[in-house]
Amino acid sequence: MQWGLAEYAKRMPQILVKFEPQPADFIESFSIQMAAGTQAEVALLGDGVLGSFVAQGGFVKINDLLGKRPDWKKDDYYFTPDVMTVNYDHNRSLGKPAPTIIEGPQYGAPFQGAIAGLLINVTLSEKFGIPFPPDDKSWTYDGTFLEAAKKATSPDKSTWGTWARQDFEFQWSEMCYGWGAKNLRDVNDSELTIFDNGGDQGLQFGVDLIHKHKVSFPIEDTKRITGEFGDPFSAGQVWGWLSGRVYSSGFAVPRIKDRFKWSLAPMPRGPVGTPQHEYEDQPHLITNGATRRGNVEQAVDLALFLAGPVFQGRVSIDRGHLPVFKDVLTKPEAITPPPEGMKWLKVYADTPDHVHRMMMIPSTDEFFKFRTPIDKAYAGESKAAQAIEEAKKLGRQIMADQKIQMNKDRQALGFPPVP
Repeated sequence: MQWGLAEYAKRMPQILVKFEPQPADFIESFSIQMAAGTQAEVALLGDGVLGSFVAQGGFVKINDLLGKRPDWKKDDYYFTPDVMTVNYDHNRSLGKPAPTIIEGPQYGAPFQGAIAGLLINVTLSEKFGIPFPPDDKSWTYDGTFLEAAKKATSPDKSTWGTWARQDFEFQWSEMCYGWGAKNLRDVNDSELTIFDNGGDQGLQFGVDLIHKHKVSFPIEDTKRITGEFGDPFSAGQVWGWLSGRVYSSGFAVPRIKDRFKWSLAPMPRGPVGTPQHEYEDQPHLITNGATRRGNVEQAVDLALFLAGPVFQGRVSIDRGHLPVFKDVLTKPEAITPPPEGMKWLKVYADTPDHVHRMMMIPSTDEFFKFRTPIDKAYAGESKAAQAIEEAKKLGRQIMADQKIQMNKDRQALGFPPVP
């Protein structure tokens, strides 16, 4: 960000930008700032904050202003509905793909992308005679991936085939969708559906990696296996890791150094037969503070610079998150190792029909507490089936508690209420 703001100052010296890091509890502090009119004009916020405050006037709609800019092309960007735009997108629940081109009332610009993928330890692959994964339907979770993970799990447990982490966004949700789940919630935002249509079998497979197949270590051993290296994969003790580290590999480079070779790889597939990725974005939103201070146009200019090819091109080099400007992933510097296989990041991002977390609800922090029972299943404290029932019950209760406010918000934004 320091580099980016220095570059922006060269281009737009007439716009003074003051950068203020946010506190860890920014969700709580932002509501106070919004009421007091003290929030920053441009705010990098979590992907659920728009749904919490947009109906109350916390952000500025910028579609008209963007339409006047010749440099604004909606199809230049990777798009996640309902994080900077209001869509109430339920397409996958209806059997349709989620939109991939920006649409709807827009309150900011994309910035900090995230996506799931697969990292493999190539050195371990060579040691155990595991070929590089193919990009076809033969590369399956419960078939060739599991076979490879078993090969890489040594008898003395000095190496493990995979790391089955309690990670909803970038591990077990992909398995649920790979086994047939359509979406996170139903069209009425009343029920969890991620465990339906085979999703329960996907979760069971994730839990079984630890407790049945034993190709992943128990949760309580994570710190021991991690040691001084930040995570078990960086420690060199995991062959294949399904995770979000594929988009943030810059964090692992100084940890791994040259101790082993590693690479991004094709995504395994479940019974649905197509790769399933969850895609996220933390956007820069234009707040009503910009309206109060009369600098909405300047705020939009900054947000677009940070979403554009200059800043996102630097992201493709430093690799702290997934670039949201599509073209930068085609550049040579974006695929230069380490790690190997950086070309797969663009393959992930371009895979059609991504899943998103359906963030247009009053309180996403409260909603995602439904994951707590699933954590217990991964820890071996309950069976997967029991955890699913508890999660569905908890999700149903949380959504019922939010329904009145959600329908007020929907109507305020021009959408019909749901039953």
